Formats: sequence, C-alpha cells, structure tokens
Amino acid sequence: MTNISMLGIGSKGATSELMQRLIEIENLKLKPLQNEKEIIKNKISAWGKICYSLQNILQKSSTINSRSFSSFQSSKNECFSTSGGQSESSHEVSVVQLAKNHTLSLFLKQKKNTILGNSENIRYLNIVQGNKQNQTNKKVRIKLNRNNTTLENISKAINKSNLNIHSEIKKINFNENCLLISSDILGTNGQLAINVDGDDKLDQILRFPNKNVENLEKNQNETTYTQMRENQKAQCSILEVDGIKYYRESNIITDALKNVTFNLIKTSKKDESKKFFEKETVRFFKDKNFVLKNIKEFVTCFNTFIDQTSEFRKLKLENSHNSYLNKQSKDHMTQSSILFGNSLLTNLISKLRQCTRINYCDYKQTNITSLIDVGIAIDQKSGKLILNQEKLNSNTEKNWLNMQDFFLGKKNQIGFISNISQLIQEYINNTKLNKSGIIESELQDLKLKNKAVIKNINRTETMIRNRINLYQLQFQKLDVFLTKTDAISKQIDIILSSHKT
Repeated sequence: MTNISMLGIGSKGATSELMQRLIEIENLKLKPLQNEKEIIKNKISAWGKICYSLQNILQKSSTINSRSFSSFQSSKNECFSTSGGQSESSHEVSVVQLAKNHTLSLFLKQKKNTILGNSENIRYLNIVQGNKQNQTNKKVRIKLNRNNTTLENISKAINKSNLNIHSEIKKINFNENCLLISSDILGTNGQLAINVDGDDKLDQILRFPNKNVENLEKNQNETTYTQMRENQKAQCSILEVDGIKYYRESNIITDALKNVTFNLIKTSKKDESKKFFEKETVRFFKDKNFVLKNIKEFVTCFNTFIDQTSEFRKLKLENSHNSYLNKQSKDHMTQSSILFGNSLLTNLISKLRQCTRINYCDYKQTNITSLIDVGIAIDQKSGKLILNQEKLNSNTEKNWLNMQDFFLGKKNQIGFISNISQLIQEYINNTKLNKSGIIESELQDLKLKNKAVIKNINRTETMIRNRINLYQLQFQKLDVFLTKTDAISKQIDIILSSHKT
C-alpha cells in the first residue's frame, strides 16, 4: 500500500517549521547578489543623471558665443517690428502700404445647388493666378459638365485645383448666397483672373476682370448683382527706408537693410496735410541683455550639477533592515551615497572647479582674467558659482570687449567657454568626433557587471530551488518514518497493556 504523507503530519508540525527556517536561510544567499544588483542599478541611474546635467551645461555654454556677443536689439516701433542688425545705427522708416491678397465675391439670389449657365453639356473654367510682369503666372483649366455649374460644385472644383487659392460659400439669407474666392499668396503674385469657355451665360457671371466694370458698378440693380466683384485688390507692400521706397510682394522684408528683417504690421499715419506718411525712427544697439541671460542660465546649470553630485557623494543616515528567521530590527547607521569615494566623479568635479578658478588672460593686457573679475564669485566650500549682479552689469557697460575675450578667447589664448566645453566633451559622448566619452565607458562596464550579477542570481535561485526540493523530499520520508514508528509504538503499548491485565 502506498504511503501518503503531508509535510509536518508525522512530526506534528516540527518538520514544517524547520523547513520554513531552512528556506529563509537558503534565501539569504540571494541577499548579497540582490544588493549588488541594486547598487549597480543606482550607479547607472546616477551616471545617467550626471550626463544629463553635463549636457545642460554644455548646451548653455554654447549659447555664450561670438554670435551672442555680436547680436543687436532694435527699438520698438508701432507700424513694424525688426530683428537682426550688424551695427549700431538708426534709420527713418515709414510703411506706405501693406501687401494684401486678392479676394473676389459673387452674390446670387439663388440656392447654392441651383444649376447656372446655359444648357451645353461641357464648359471650361479658366483661372490664372500671378503677375505676368514677375513671370509668376500659373494657369488651370477645369472641365465642368452641366451638373457641376452650381455654386457648391464650382467652389469644390476651385478648391481641388493646384493653385494657391481657396473658395467657400456664405449664406446671406434663405435664397441668397455668396461665393468667396481668395488667393493664398500676398501681393500681385497672387492676383486672380477668371473666365469660362463654352458657356457665355456662366462666363458673364464668373468673369473677372469684367469687360465693362465702370458701367456695371453704376447699374448695380441690374446685371451687376450677378457679376464677380473685387473685395480686396492684390497689392504689394511699400516700405520707405531713409527716403528710398521698396516694393515687395510680402509684409516680411529682408533686403531693405543688410542683416535686418522688417515685419510690417500696419500702414503709417499721414501728417496733417495728408500728403506724406509719418516716419518712425528704428535704432539698433548691442543686445547685452541677451549675453547676461545666457551667463545666468549657465551659472544655474553649473550649480545644479554641483548640488546633484554632492548628493551622490555624501554620507547620510539610513535605516538598516536585517531579517533572519523572521526577526527584524531597525538601526540608524551612517551609510555612504551611491558614488561616495568614486574616483571618476571626484576627478571630474576637481577638473571643473579648476576651470572656474584659473586665469584665462594676462593682467597686463586686460582687467578681466577670471570669473571673479567678470562678476561671478566662487564658493570655496561647495564650488558653486555666485553672481555679483552689480559687478556683472558694470562690466557689461564698461568692459564689453574684455568680457568677450575672457569667455571666447583671443588669438592663441583659450577662453573660459572653450576650456570647460572641451572638458565636458571628454566625459560625455562626442558626436562630432564619433567618440564615446569617459562616462559612457563607465556605463558600459556597469551594464556588463549587471548582466553578470543577473546571471549569478538566476543560477543561485536554481540551486536554492533544487536544495529546497531535496529538503522537502527528505522531510517527507522522515514524516513517513515517524508515522510508522508512532503506529508501531502504539501497537506495542496495546500488547503490553493486555499482558498486564
């Protein structure tokens, strides 16, 4: 007969409790490996955050360049805005005319699905867009059958054409509709001309320009009500700068002044005589605030990096949890942060601090040779940068060229920005040189270690499972043995008790 055993029955629970303790002891072998895996994971995360901070410093340092030191700002004006500039100067400007797109409209006291034109089956709608003098003409010829001569279908056909125009129908009242046709191109390059071949009746309605515009305007109660009208003429912009007028097909003008872009907003007011347009003065001056803004952002990113790396390197109090055979204790103890004592991080911080402390120019040639001279003090304990706004503003006004030489370098002398940028590029990936940085190499080593630890954990888990299965088999046999011996003991007791009687 097969023996049936459940762990702990024969031993009255003793083997079950012992088995649970053995499982806990075996699982303790995983603890060092799991801790190692967690440490590696935290190191990978920490180095990733450090790389991100360094990239921010590099990006902010790249904004402090020759272009930012030579950028210009313009005065604010009412009728136009400007950007660019390459020298400190002033100009007299007036906006004579804004460029506008061509807009046509057709009013009909009919429903939008009413068939227009004659009874011919086929006709052709011809649309020309552009200025012949500027050689921008584009033509389209649209075939329309009789059913396609409704306002609705004409509008759809226009929208499907390959010209830069759009059309829509506006409902005026119950039986009155308006067909609007607008060019998407500003100026005379978007000018429209429309006619119809093969349908004189439809041509009379849609043709623009009309054959007898003057007569039609005078007699609006008759045929003009079913004629195409011009709501907005196609016109170019006219900008007058220092007495010279510039005619352009856009409201954004880039070639009136070198390296200056004009964005026209509205036409200038006319003087009391209504003959001349009033002029506005636009002034260009060095945009020093732009450089100051970039310097402040660089300092902020640098200090963020210092705070972050300090957190990764310091000692701190943490709870220590120990678990052994279901007994737990919590003790406060001093533990090191994830990168405490890491030589790679220590060297990086040391080199960055050195970049902020050294002199970049000769005192005999300039009065700005260090960050302190610029107006950026250094906290000797933490290494963080401290802005002296008053001194920084003063140097901006009085020592602009010396500041530029300090940050960007001069002749054979390397500048602060170039020096710190080269250092950072050694540590993070250098995409220009297609070269991995020092931190990337460290991350690759950590990832290889992580794979080895995971492999070791899997192997240890398998070994633990096999050993636990062996323990369970042995205890099952022990339970069967104890069950049998207990039964024999009871039988002996019965026999002995019967002999006594």
